[in-house]
Amino acid sequence: MTSALLNIKKASFKGFTLIELLIVIAILGILAAVVLVAINPAEQLARARDAGRQSGISQLGHALQSYYTTQQSLPTSTGSATWDFQATLISTQDIQNNITAPTSGVTACSPTASTTVSISHGYCYSESAGTSFVVWTPLESQNSTNLAKCTSGNTYVVEVYSSTQGAAGIDCITSSTSVPGTGDVLH
Repeated sequence: MTSALLNIKKASFKGFTLIELLIVIAILGILAAVVLVAINPAEQLARARDAGRQSGISQLGHALQSYYTTQQSLPTSTGSATWDFQATLISTQDIQNNITAPTSGVTACSPTASTTVSISHGYCYSESAGTSFVVWTPLESQNSTNLAKCTSGNTYVVEVYSSTQGAAGIDCITSSTSVPGTGDVLH
């Protein structure tokens, strides 16, 4: 009798059936898809690159403030869109090296004939009357938090440093050729 019970136990513990294995694999696949959607790796990478842009804007804004304090003027570009304002900051030792914006598919500012914007290593610079300036760069992450701060008609979310406010923050502009105002309220 004991040998009959052992044979029954051995027969019942042979392993999983193919159906059971397929069900487990399908459940794991569904859970993996849900986790990937929740994490959204592309958005996380965009946010990481934006953190670099935001840090660069803050550094450049403070360096330009320091330059203005010591020189009693702002570096001027004479309207050249290719002028490297960071070279001036390096020569006066307000920054040590060029601060380069992370590369991505985000279009940098596009100056027009009506704007006096200089582009330097992915950052945009515009000064007004030699006493105030803005430094900005478009943000890549278009998450709902950033977009909720924009009013209708504003389609570009940018990180901007305004000398009149002495701070950096998120702002919204209408096009890549727009210049954030020096008196804009930063979000």
